[in-house]
Amino acid sequence: MDRSLGDSNAVTAPIPELNVTTEDQHKDMSPANFTHVIVQVSDYRQKAIMQSVGVEYLSNFPTPFWYYYGKIVAKGIYGNEKQLRLLNCTRVRTREFISFTNATFADRKAAGKVMPLNVVEVDILKPRPGEPLQLFWKPARGIITQRVKHCESLPFNCASREPHSCNAGVENLEHLDLSASDHEPKETTSTNQGQENTDDKMPAP
Repeated sequence: MDRSLGDSNAVTAPIPELNVTTEDQHKDMSPANFTHVIVQVSDYRQKAIMQSVGVEYLSNFPTPFWYYYGKIVAKGIYGNEKQLRLLNCTRVRTREFISFTNATFADRKAAGKVMPLNVVEVDILKPRPGEPLQLFWKPARGIITQRVKHCESLPFNCASREPHSCNAGVENLEHLDLSASDHEPKETTSTNQGQENTDDKMPAP
């Protein structure tokens, strides 16, 4: 951890080897079309992830870890660790919902091009010694997509200010099944990506 490098680069550990899967029914969905990615991760899981890459997890200094998880997921899904931009994070009890925007979507939004949201949730599974870190994605639940829509409507985001928490609707998130990411997914298909650029793959609005 080198805090002198700024939050987005403070975690200097290299991205570990990754394996990305989804349920068979979602295998034909193209990650290039995802507009947002939500990483749902418990405090316990964060400690395990960071321990696996040789970094101490500091719960009172969370922002660098949010950026690092974004790089992990972006590398696994897109083959490019810079493809996701931090939008916000919301804490529900001992779990954080960390939202990221596909850079292609963000650029087109900045250019005034309106596009429908296509949000997915990603679980980072418990690290196993000697094995690639497992990522499992699935289409986001409706309430998650609605919260992303709300956050995108705010006049600022992480690109212009400190990461903000969209707290509207947190009471609804309390009713979600927060144990989902602590279990192994079944009937999965590998969706590891190797492309370095997705700018020409997201459909035009």
